[in-house]
Amino acid sequence: MRVPKKRGTSGTNRQGRIILTNEEGNSFVVHVAAAFIWENADGRNQIRDIVHMLTAELELPKGDPEQEDNVVLALRSLEKKGLLEYIER
Repeated sequence: MRVPKKRGTSGTNRQGRIILTNEEGNSFVVHVAAAFIWENADGRNQIRDIVHMLTAELELPKGDPEQEDNVVLALRSLEKKGLLEYIER
């Protein structure tokens, strides 16, 4: 089973925005939901686990199929930026 695993580091800039930096040194300002998804992509959590955690954290309606789609889109974006990879678990 392939699971997402974050790469790089996180921090904030002077304006308090969340910054994720990949291993090549490229930095990206991200939304709080994307940062939450990245933080929980620990190589153990499956996508559905991240969806459940995000839904609970943001108090979103449970069972909304769009939530999984949104998480998958965020994971793809993070992967393209070099901020996560998929590993076999």
